[in-house]
Amino acid sequence: MEPLALDSRMLLQLGAVLASLSGAWMLVRTQVRNLLKSRDEMKENIQEIYNKLDTVEAGDAVKSSQIKVLSHILSPDNLERRHRELGKILTELEDIKARMAAVERMHNGKHPNG
Repeated sequence: MEPLALDSRMLLQLGAVLASLSGAWMLVRTQVRNLLKSRDEMKENIQEIYNKLDTVEAGDAVKSSQIKVLSHILSPDNLERRHRELGKILTELEDIKARMAAVERMHNGKHPNG
């Protein structure tokens, strides 16, 4: 076997291959840098979306709680009970007014001189 002879043609080809590999390496580095930057931007966007989602879910929980309270207050059974209580109070008030009028008629607003 004959030793490998380095002539100018082979050196030129070797230089071209090294230049191609160097250019490819720079391209890969640039692409990786761009991908990492893009990944970081996506992470920030996703974090912002999560924060907004948390805010929306918290607001939704508050609204849901308020709706439950209002539906309990406005439930037919609850309204019926409250109206019955109100009717009873009004009836008792009318009875108290009638008794007060009777007491005022008996007293007639005049005091005997004593």
